[in-house]
Formats: sequence, structure tokens, C-alpha cells
Amino acid sequence: MTHEEIRALLLAINNQGKECGPIDAIINAHLIHIQHRIKELVALEEQRKELNAFCSADRSIDKCCIVQKLTADESDSDLSLTAPTNHLGGH
Repeated sequence: MTHEEIRALLLAINNQGKECGPIDAIINAHLIHIQHRIKELVALEEQRKELNAFCSADRSIDKCCIVQKLTADESDSDLSLTAPTNHLGGH
């Protein structure tokens, strides 16, 4: 959780006697973020497995299948090599 989310939780907790809707909303939003991040990480894992499958031998850099795949024209590549987004805390 981000510092902002923790502060919001503490503020909601200190409002004793009031409804817990704000707490539920914060936790639900964080859960959605976690689920999204898991999907991104699974996709990243699959991309890396696919890259790893391109090369199974020691070769020079200019003959490395992984390097060739990574540096191929984007239109020729079926791998999406973009970095995951929306990491916890906005990083």
C-alpha cells in the first residue's frame, strides 16, 4: 500500500462510530491494483519464457537469438516488450 492509502486508512479508522465504507473502498481499490499487477507479471513471465526459448546455446552476441529478437523491427516481432505500468506507488 502507498503512504497515501495508509494515511487514508488511518484517518478512516480514527473516525470511530462512522461507517466503514471508506475503508472498504481503499482495500477494494488496492485489491484491484494487485490483481492487475499479477496479470502484468504473468504476461512478463510468459514473454521472458518465450525469449529464453529462442536460444539454448552459448553464442557470440551477434549470433544470440535473444538479442536478435529484442532488436528486431517491432512490426516483425510478436513479443510485446513494454514495461508493466502502474506499479504500486506509481513506479
